[in-house]
Amino acid sequence: MSTGAQDEDDLLNQWAFLDQMVSRQATRLRETSQDDEEEDAPAAPNPAFIAEAEALRARVSTLEKECASLGEQLSQRTLDAQQRLTAADAEVNDIRQRITALQTERDAAVQAARAAQQQAAELQTQMAATAAAAPPAQPRRWWRR
Repeated sequence: MSTGAQDEDDLLNQWAFLDQMVSRQATRLRETSQDDEEEDAPAAPNPAFIAEAEALRARVSTLEKECASLGEQLSQRTLDAQQRLTAADAEVNDIRQRITALQTERDAAVQAARAAQQQAAELQTQMAATAAAAPPAQPRRWWRR
């Protein structure tokens, strides 16, 4: 993206240079003193100035085309970046939803484990109470009937 901004800056600098150059040429043409004879006769265009003006027009046209192309590239890159950002946002939202689901599942498992631990403790207490209350059992011998 920085090359686009740099290219745009270069184009702006070139345009400023060309504008300044054209302004100087116009000032020179206005400042040149013409004698009475030249004022009466129509001024003949200077071929060098015409050639320079045509070259400048061609350069301006080229710069305008480059500027338009760079603008299109920048627009496309911006659109691509926005699409990638939207996709990344969707992925982040999916991950957040998965995290929430996993946390809910973990909380349910922790609750179930605590309930099972409490039941086991209650059973141990009941077994201990039953064992303490009952007389010791005589082993039954199967060979005596």
